[in-house]
Amino acid sequence: MKHNMSMLMLSMSTILPSTRTPPRGSLFLGSIEVSVDTDVLCANSILHIVQVMGKWPVPLEGEGYTYHSVPIDDRADENITPYLDGACAFIEEHLSRGRNVLVHCFEVRVTL
Repeated sequence: MKHNMSMLMLSMSTILPSTRTPPRGSLFLGSIEVSVDTDVLCANSILHIVQVMGKWPVPLEGEGYTYHSVPIDDRADENITPYLDGACAFIEEHLSRGRNVLVHCFEVRVTL
């Protein structure tokens, strides 16, 4: 089932590419529209999602996707520190088994 979010721009980047030795999955960073676009998720073999969006529901729950929700708003002044251990454990569990993971928030903004 593809969810329509045509108002939002599709944005996703590979943060860590997969490796063969040892086998590891890829880590992707994207925005909400990527997290509900089943065509994009399927094309990138993504079934595991870290959602950083406050108390929003998980849109594809029950459709074969596993989630780790970080219940903070997508704002620069939010303190993510209390949630890092759980999110990192979820990510590592799946990457170490060769599974791809998407980390998403409402809108991807990267400052270097």
